[in-house]
Amino acid sequence: MSISDFITSIAWFCTTWPIPSDANSPGDTIYGDKVYGNSGTMQTCTAQAFFLQLGIITPFYNALLACYYYLTIRQQWKEEEFRLKVEYAGHFVSIAFGLGTSIAALVMKLYNNSTVWCWIAPYPFPTGCGNGPDQIPCERGNNANTYVWVFYYVPLWVMIVLVVIFMALVYAYVRSLDVKMSKYTESYEKGASENTFQNENGDNITNRRSLIYRRQKRRNERSKAVANQGLFYAGTFAFVWSFGTITRAMQLANAKPPWAIIFLFAIFTPSQGFFNFLVY
Repeated sequence: MSISDFITSIAWFCTTWPIPSDANSPGDTIYGDKVYGNSGTMQTCTAQAFFLQLGIITPFYNALLACYYYLTIRQQWKEEEFRLKVEYAGHFVSIAFGLGTSIAALVMKLYNNSTVWCWIAPYPFPTGCGNGPDQIPCERGNNANTYVWVFYYVPLWVMIVLVVIFMALVYAYVRSLDVKMSKYTESYEKGASENTFQNENGDNITNRRSLIYRRQKRRNERSKAVANQGLFYAGTFAFVWSFGTITRAMQLANAKPPWAIIFLFAIFTPSQGFFNFLVY
């Protein structure tokens, strides 16, 4: 996941630089935005878009991580069991989907100027094109608005939903442990008070109960910490992608996204790795 974040962040860092230098035509009839700082070629644009699409691997790994939390905490799986039954398959699915869609979009010539950076978009752009009766035919990127959702945003939000479900189950389980621990603590403290003046055998029983109590408390504290960390991962994951989803949904409806939404999209989307670092 970190490797995917790192590669994609480099591509995002380039912003408009890789966009072809001739992609600054006025008269945008769809989004009304002018491109600034573009000094690349179609080759640099394609390279940037390829690595941005490859970033779909990260949401798959977020879901795999949430699955790990759920199975190891809630279902009490051992790490070796998770590795053999889930992890290897998760690696294959994540990388195969990321590489597969990246290569497919490359072959289908879907990578073009997308205003903020190069990604899946119709071309000519920003003049607009499409398959409608009142639209000019696309030279590249036919049905791009459909593939934006098929290749990226639908899988992305499926992974976000899975992460939320897994982490909600983990949190509910850890919460139930806290309730049980509170009841056990009350019982333990009451029993310890009653056995204070017992003989040596009674003291041994109390010490043994105390040891079990401390071990259980440490185990519950660790589970609670992991559950809280997982909730922060899920929260930042959904938050980071909310602005991008709003932008693409408005574009799909041929509506112009507000400048503030595009600005937040450009700021927060490349920052996912940074937020993961803060949570970790």
